Amino acid sequence: MALLFSNVTVSDGNHQAQFLVAGVPICKNDLEDWTAYQNFISGMELDGTVNVHADGYLYGEGGGFIARPEEVAYFTMRLASKPTFLQDRCRKVVTVDFKLLSKM
Repeated sequence: MALLFSNVTVSDGNHQAQFLVAGVPICKNDLEDWTAYQNFISGMELDGTVNVHADGYLYGEGGGFIARPEEVAYFTMRLASKPTFLQDRCRKVVTVDFKLLSKM
């Protein structure tokens, strides 16, 4: 069983944040329930455009399943303790870029 999750970078031109999420985000709704995204948005002073870059990864072998929040938390801890975790233990399968409005 392979687990699908993404390494997401959000940027508003002045600030940037990077965090992991389940699945592969393709729109604002896919990010709204993640605390790291909410923290980034709440730190913005004005409504504005957010650039989103997501690299989707599979961890494990076999058929793919979207990682649960608990599994994303585990991958986040692994990444914090070993910065090369994504390159060493995961397989990048997709890259997605999109823009969204921060406070609509």
